[in-house]
Amino acid sequence: MPRFIFFKGLYSTLDLYTDEMLRICRERGYDSFVLHTTQGEDTSCMHISEEQEKEERKELLRFLKEPVTAAVGFGNMGLRYEMDGIGNIWDAFAVPYIDVMMDHPFHFSGIFRYAAKQTALLCPDRNHVNYIRRFFPEIACADFLPHAGIELPGEKKPIRERGIEVLYAGGLSRGVVGHMVPDLNEFADFDADRLTREVLDDLLHHPKKTTEAAIEEYLNRIGIHYPDETLREVIRKLRFLDSYITSFFREMTVKLLVENGVKVTLYGAGWDVCDWIDHPNLDYRGVVPAQEIPKLMTDAKIVLNTMTWFKDGSHDRVFNGMLARAVVVTDTSGYMKEEFTDGRELVFFELDQLMKLPERVKELIGDEAAMQQIADCGYAAASGHHRMENRFDEMLRIIS
Repeated sequence: MPRFIFFKGLYSTLDLYTDEMLRICRERGYDSFVLHTTQGEDTSCMHISEEQEKEERKELLRFLKEPVTAAVGFGNMGLRYEMDGIGNIWDAFAVPYIDVMMDHPFHFSGIFRYAAKQTALLCPDRNHVNYIRRFFPEIACADFLPHAGIELPGEKKPIRERGIEVLYAGGLSRGVVGHMVPDLNEFADFDADRLTREVLDDLLHHPKKTTEAAIEEYLNRIGIHYPDETLREVIRKLRFLDSYITSFFREMTVKLLVENGVKVTLYGAGWDVCDWIDHPNLDYRGVVPAQEIPKLMTDAKIVLNTMTWFKDGSHDRVFNGMLARAVVVTDTSGYMKEEFTDGRELVFFELDQLMKLPERVKELIGDEAAMQQIADCGYAAASGHHRMENRFDEMLRIIS
């Protein structure tokens, strides 16, 4: 019988997904153990000492007396797990570690050096898989695992009875991304200020391009061809560009709608830096616990999504919105276009044609019958193929 170790306690958003996997294990009769993580000064290391959580430590060691199928952590949680006198516990007990990643791997270059021998990094974008295989060949396994949706129990209101016209739930990083910017003077081989300007301009005009591709293309264009190890570190230091361009399009998408007469209800951190936050068509409600978002979606006619610069991947807002029987309106990715048809299960828009979005949304709002049909088709597609049960089975297939 499969046996799993899971992690909880650091981020409520990730705990939602862990709880879903725990539910699946219970329903299937699989044995599972939950490790409530603590952090020391090194936030990349989940560490249990003799003084900390002694009872849980004993329970974990008892659980490890029998073979464990895998330790499964969302967003790197538990990737580096050490125990006094043992070291890396996954290597010590020959437990495969599965990292269900939520973000681009260039944000976490440092932690991968601590990965256990049997580590699988499962990425929500196929470009991320290619990135790991190229820049971290020591990782035993890298594969593609899209996000999954969560459905709340109970009947869902029809579109005509819903109180939120357009819902956007997600943070804006513009106000904090400056803390990610390194000292640009440390780059001796090129003018980092100029690179920043030209790469952002490139991404602005070619939004289907990945940030890492734009950086490498610029360097090659000025005659710099770094070995992969050096290039990986340059990309890591310049990853703030990814957050800047994501934040720009996220803000412009919401702003464009409200300025063109569409009422948007907005949740998330960081939006208060916008000088248009008091627009009469915008209802900004600040931050709510992650567990509240799926419920809010069940009262939304339209769930608006912008991808996190994942050009060949997914976002959980899409599947959560579909499972809430809302109409999902999202920008595109290669994977999303393979899975869905514009106007059937959801509605697509292109970042390089953003000016067309308000009219498309207003057309939808004016045709509740069409919206209901899209919402129903979207629910059927997500219910059949994009639940956590689907991803759990894909995960088992990858590691088998």
